[in-house]
Amino acid sequence: MKDNECINVTFCAYIIILVVGDELNEMDEAIIKIKNNIKFVRSSHARPMSFKKCIEKLKVQSKI
Repeated sequence: MKDNECINVTFCAYIIILVVGDELNEMDEAIIKIKNNIKFVRSSHARPMSFKKCIEKLKVQSKI
């Protein structure tokens, strides 16, 4: 490889890392929100029943 090809590959890899890292940060925020919602639903006996009714009404698959 020539020196400038090596620099171009390194530069492209760096750009990919920046883009992927940014997307992963956004996904982390969404995952944290989902975890918090699951904790909220499970913190009461009435909430899972209400949640289960909503799931059945919307015909969504669930493991509850």
